Amino acid sequence: MTPITDYLAAPLQDNFNTRYPGITVSTREMPQDDIETGVAEDNIDIGIAFTNILSSEARSSGIEMQLLFIDPLNVAVGKAHHYAGQDTPLSEHAFEQEPLVLLNSDFALRRHIDLYCLEHDITPHIAIETNSLSTIIEVLRLGRLATILPNTIACQQHEIHPVMLIPALPHHTITLICRKDAYKSPASMAFKDLAAEWGVDGCHDTPVKRTGPCPMSEVCTPNEDGHG
Repeated sequence: MTPITDYLAAPLQDNFNTRYPGITVSTREMPQDDIETGVAEDNIDIGIAFTNILSSEARSSGIEMQLLFIDPLNVAVGKAHHYAGQDTPLSEHAFEQEPLVLLNSDFALRRHIDLYCLEHDITPHIAIETNSLSTIIEVLRLGRLATILPNTIACQQHEIHPVMLIPALPHHTITLICRKDAYKSPASMAFKDLAAEWGVDGCHDTPVKRTGPCPMSEVCTPNEDGHG
């Protein structure tokens, strides 16, 4: 899993353990490029990736990808930040003034953010780069810096608030990655089937320790077979 999907997929892993307590699941966190390579080389059974909605097809012909759900990106801040609880979107100019903590360019999310900024002629003020989403969450809670996160993560984290940006940040997909035409064990098939169920309503899980409703809790979109 990527650092982003590691946060998003925690309920999926818990549900799988509840349903199949006799099966041990081993997970690894890595960039999406490494996930696809590992799946293609049959070193990883199943990957879960966070991808650009316009480029959600696998780069390798030996990989198949299954859409689970679609999630928008938003600016995210801690409760002590001056934009916490703001209902109106930030302008490009206001966003440029905010010091940011972001994943480094090894990760697809950062590359998508960089592309967005390039397309809209935005020069982001990057104060901290890291390869740890946990570090980003903790820095946000200190209240001074902002970041860009999937709306689902922002809504589920205690004391983290999403803020919309104009022009809107792109929507992204959460996808399941498997090796095409490869043997899949019964455990892998069970996980894949449960992931498909999770894709219908996984992004609507109850927020973690949130004291009030997320202001954008209706934004996330299940896959096309879901009923939201």
